[in-house]
Amino acid sequence: MCMRVQMPTPGQAGGPRSLRVDYPLTCPGQRVSRVPKFSPKEVVMSIESAKAFVEKMRRDAAFKKQILAAESAAKRQELIKSAGFDFERMHLDSLVSELTPEERDALMLL
Repeated sequence: MCMRVQMPTPGQAGGPRSLRVDYPLTCPGQRVSRVPKFSPKEVVMSIESAKAFVEKMRRDAAFKKQILAAESAAKRQELIKSAGFDFERMHLDSLVSELTPEERDALMLL
């Protein structure tokens, strides 16, 4: 069984939904052992943190330079967390449509 979780977009009725799956999922060519469990509050906080991170990258050139200058993805993640941002990659990826091409390129390094 293969499942897709879709979050409401801004302006849609309803809020974020959580998905609880306690059994392994399999998709063609891919095995997913467990689906992460997020509460609606965790999802909202993660999305808000991702939005705040994108805003800081837009407005603070020194911060952006520091993040992009990190030698590895692990170091970039460490810098992001130490700056007070805590978000899941999928929530950052959900903001791609709101970004300029240059911002998308920069975030691909994360």
